[in-house]
Amino acid sequence: METTEQTETKESNIEVIFGKPEHSEILGEFSAKIAYEAEGNIVDPKPLAEAIHNLLSFDPAKEGQKPLGFYLVAQTSEAKVIGCMMVTYQINPVIGGLIYSIDNVFVEKEYRKLGVFKQIFNKVKDIAEADKNCKCMRLFVEQENEIAKKAYTRMGMSILDVSAMQKSFISYH
Repeated sequence: METTEQTETKESNIEVIFGKPEHSEILGEFSAKIAYEAEGNIVDPKPLAEAIHNLLSFDPAKEGQKPLGFYLVAQTSEAKVIGCMMVTYQINPVIGGLIYSIDNVFVEKEYRKLGVFKQIFNKVKDIAEADKNCKCMRLFVEQENEIAKKAYTRMGMSILDVSAMQKSFISYH
Protein backbone atom coordinates (compact mmCIF):
# COMPACT_ATOMS: atom_id res chain seq x y z
CA MET A 1 0.00 0.00 0.00
CA GLU A 2 3.03 2.27 -0.45
CA THR A 3 1.88 4.36 -3.39
CA THR A 4 2.96 7.89 -4.06
CA GLU A 5 1.98 10.65 -6.41
CA GLN A 6 3.94 13.75 -7.33
CA THR A 7 2.66 17.07 -8.56
CA GLU A 8 4.47 20.26 -9.45
CA THR A 9 3.06 23.11 -7.35
CA LYS A 10 4.01 26.77 -7.57
CA GLU A 11 6.63 26.17 -4.87
CA SER A 12 8.10 22.67 -5.26
CA ASN A 13 7.52 19.01 -5.91
CA ILE A 14 5.02 17.58 -3.46
CA GLU A 15 4.62 13.87 -2.81
CA VAL A 16 1.49 12.35 -1.24
CA ILE A 17 2.12 9.15 0.71
CA PHE A 18 0.38 7.02 3.28
CA GLY A 19 1.07 8.22 6.81
CA LYS A 20 3.43 6.15 8.92
CA PRO A 21 3.87 5.90 12.70
CA GLU A 22 6.89 8.22 12.47
CA HIS A 23 4.54 10.97 11.20
CA SER A 24 2.46 10.84 14.42
CA GLU A 25 4.12 13.77 16.19
CA ILE A 26 3.77 16.25 13.31
CA LEU A 27 0.21 15.05 12.61
CA GLY A 28 -0.63 15.62 16.29
CA GLU A 29 0.72 19.16 15.94
CA PHE A 30 -1.35 19.68 12.79
CA SER A 31 -4.45 18.41 14.64
CA ALA A 32 -3.86 20.93 17.42
CA LYS A 33 -3.52 23.69 14.80
CA ILE A 34 -6.81 22.56 13.23
CA ALA A 35 -8.58 22.84 16.61
CA TYR A 36 -7.19 26.33 17.11
CA GLU A 37 -7.86 27.60 13.57
CA ALA A 38 -11.38 26.12 13.43
CA GLU A 39 -12.70 26.97 16.87
CA GLY A 40 -10.00 28.73 18.86
CA ASN A 41 -9.52 25.65 21.06
CA ILE A 42 -6.10 25.09 22.57
CA VAL A 43 -5.40 21.36 22.78
CA ASP A 44 -2.33 19.38 23.76
CA PRO A 45 -0.88 17.73 20.64
CA LYS A 46 0.67 14.82 22.61
CA PRO A 47 -2.54 12.81 23.21
CA LEU A 48 -3.54 13.50 19.62
CA ALA A 49 -0.18 12.17 18.42
CA GLU A 50 -0.66 9.04 20.55
CA ALA A 51 -4.10 8.39 19.05
CA ILE A 52 -2.76 9.00 15.55
CA HIS A 53 0.14 6.64 16.27
CA ASN A 54 -2.37 3.92 17.16
CA LEU A 55 -4.21 4.47 13.88
CA LEU A 56 -0.98 4.41 11.87
CA SER A 57 0.43 1.34 13.67
CA PHE A 58 -1.98 -1.07 12.01
CA ASP A 59 -0.19 -4.34 11.35
CA PRO A 60 -1.88 -6.37 8.60
CA ALA A 61 0.16 -9.40 9.72
CA LYS A 62 -1.75 -9.54 13.03
CA GLU A 63 -4.64 -11.93 12.63
CA GLY A 64 -8.03 -10.37 13.21
CA GLN A 65 -6.75 -6.80 13.30
CA LYS A 66 -8.65 -4.45 11.01
CA PRO A 67 -7.59 -0.92 10.15
CA LEU A 68 -9.74 1.96 11.37
CA GLY A 69 -8.63 4.17 8.52
CA PHE A 70 -5.51 5.89 7.25
CA TYR A 71 -3.74 9.22 6.88
CA LEU A 72 -2.30 10.68 3.73
CA VAL A 73 0.52 13.17 4.15
CA ALA A 74 1.91 15.66 1.68
CA GLN A 75 5.61 16.24 1.88
CA THR A 76 8.18 18.27 0.01
CA SER A 77 11.08 16.74 -1.87
CA GLU A 78 13.08 17.31 1.35
CA ALA A 79 10.53 15.08 3.23
CA LYS A 80 9.07 18.04 5.16
CA VAL A 81 5.45 17.17 5.99
CA ILE A 82 3.28 20.11 4.94
CA GLY A 83 -0.25 18.73 4.86
CA CYS A 84 -2.47 15.83 5.73
CA MET A 85 -5.91 14.26 5.54
CA MET A 86 -7.31 11.49 7.73
CA VAL A 87 -9.84 8.97 6.49
CA THR A 88 -11.77 6.68 8.82
CA TYR A 89 -14.21 4.01 7.77
CA GLN A 90 -17.90 4.09 8.64
CA ILE A 91 -20.22 1.22 7.84
CA ASN A 92 -23.54 2.52 6.60
CA PRO A 93 -26.33 -0.02 6.01
CA VAL A 94 -28.55 2.60 4.33
CA ILE A 95 -26.13 2.96 1.41
CA GLY A 96 -24.93 -0.65 1.61
CA GLY A 97 -21.25 -0.15 2.23
CA LEU A 98 -18.45 2.00 3.57
CA ILE A 99 -18.27 5.74 3.85
CA TYR A 100 -14.80 7.23 3.75
CA SER A 101 -15.13 9.85 6.45
CA ILE A 102 -12.65 12.70 5.87
CA ASP A 103 -11.25 14.60 8.84
CA ASN A 104 -8.12 16.42 10.04
CA VAL A 105 -7.54 18.19 6.75
CA PHE A 106 -4.60 20.55 7.09
CA VAL A 107 -2.05 22.35 4.92
CA GLU A 108 0.65 24.58 6.43
CA LYS A 109 -0.16 28.25 5.77
CA GLU A 110 2.80 28.89 3.48
CA TYR A 111 1.70 26.00 1.22
CA ARG A 112 -1.99 26.94 0.93
CA LYS A 113 -3.40 27.87 -2.47
CA LEU A 114 -0.59 25.94 -4.19
CA GLY A 115 -2.54 22.78 -5.07
CA VAL A 116 -1.48 20.71 -2.05
CA PHE A 117 -5.03 20.20 -0.74
CA LYS A 118 -6.25 19.27 -4.23
CA GLN A 119 -3.52 16.69 -4.60
CA ILE A 120 -4.28 15.09 -1.22
CA PHE A 121 -8.03 15.11 -1.89
CA ASN A 122 -7.62 13.55 -5.34
CA LYS A 123 -5.44 10.79 -3.89
CA VAL A 124 -8.15 9.95 -1.33
CA LYS A 125 -10.77 10.04 -4.10
CA ASP A 126 -8.71 7.63 -6.21
CA ILE A 127 -8.32 5.23 -3.27
CA ALA A 128 -12.06 5.44 -2.48
CA GLU A 129 -13.07 4.84 -6.10
CA ALA A 130 -10.80 1.77 -6.24
CA ASP A 131 -12.35 0.31 -3.05
CA LYS A 132 -15.34 -1.77 -4.15
CA ASN A 133 -16.86 -1.44 -0.65
CA CYS A 134 -16.73 2.36 -0.58
CA LYS A 135 -19.97 4.03 -1.59
CA CYS A 136 -19.10 7.68 -0.90
CA MET A 137 -16.80 10.15 0.82
CA ARG A 138 -18.20 12.41 3.52
CA LEU A 139 -17.01 15.11 5.90
CA PHE A 140 -18.29 17.70 8.33
CA VAL A 141 -17.74 21.40 7.70
CA GLU A 142 -18.50 24.16 10.19
CA GLN A 143 -21.58 26.10 9.02
CA GLU A 144 -19.70 29.41 8.84
CA ASN A 145 -16.62 28.02 7.06
CA GLU A 146 -17.42 29.28 3.57
CA ILE A 147 -13.82 28.87 2.37
CA ALA A 148 -13.88 25.14 3.15
CA LYS A 149 -17.33 24.69 1.63
CA LYS A 150 -16.15 26.31 -1.61
CA ALA A 151 -13.00 24.17 -1.69
CA TYR A 152 -14.95 20.92 -1.22
CA THR A 153 -17.63 21.97 -3.71
CA ARG A 154 -14.90 22.61 -6.30
CA MET A 155 -13.74 19.02 -5.67
CA GLY A 156 -17.20 17.69 -6.59
CA MET A 157 -18.73 17.32 -3.13
CA SER A 158 -22.25 18.50 -2.39
CA ILE A 159 -23.80 19.91 0.77
CA LEU A 160 -26.15 17.48 2.54
CA ASP A 161 -29.24 18.44 4.48
CA VAL A 162 -28.30 16.76 7.76
CA SER A 163 -27.54 17.89 11.28
CA ALA A 164 -24.64 16.66 13.35
CA MET A 165 -25.06 15.86 17.03
CA GLN A 166 -22.60 14.82 19.70
CA LYS A 167 -22.23 14.12 23.39
CA SER A 168 -18.92 15.58 24.60
CA PHE A 169 -16.83 14.03 27.36
CA ILE A 170 -14.28 16.84 27.42
CA SER A 171 -14.26 20.57 28.01
CA TYR A 172 -12.33 22.92 25.78
CA HIS A 173 -9.85 25.49 27.07
